[in-house]
Amino acid sequence: MTTIRFRFSALVAALVLAFSLPALAQTTVPTTTTSTAVTATAQQITIASVGSGATILQVGSYLFIDWEQILVQSCGATTGSCTSTTIQVMRGVGGTRAAPHASGATVTYGVGAMFQITDPPLGSCALATVQYLPWINIRTGNQWMCDARTAGSGFEWFGVNIAPFAYGSTPQFRGN
Repeated sequence: MTTIRFRFSALVAALVLAFSLPALAQTTVPTTTTSTAVTATAQQITIASVGSGATILQVGSYLFIDWEQILVQSCGATTGSCTSTTIQVMRGVGGTRAAPHASGATVTYGVGAMFQITDPPLGSCALATVQYLPWINIRTGNQWMCDARTAGSGFEWFGVNIAPFAYGSTPQFRGN
């Protein structure tokens, strides 16, 4: 009887673990939009929202707009969570170039680990090993999702940019 209880408990534990791993794997990178057009030299950017809860924008976080990475220096606070949608920034960080951005441009934001300087390894991917999605290459602007697009093929990296691009493509800088 004890052996049956042990085996049943082990089976339940294995099932709980198997079904919980994919849920623990990723954090979706939060987005908002610019509220006004941004010039290439602007040191202040106004965005539609700073988020809330776990996705609230923080001082020291990064913005990614088009092909530019931007450091948040202050936003109604000099440390911690942002309290204002008007943000003081350092432009063109991480090897990117400061460029103009249209009003309504998509702004992806978060900690530095959410942004990469290379494309992901070509081919298969495992959701349990990918911490942030989409995978954003700040040098090229390429964005990738780990997804199962073809029945039976398993998970693979798929480009999700609006403009077509090739794996490992060279950086394209806009506005300069």
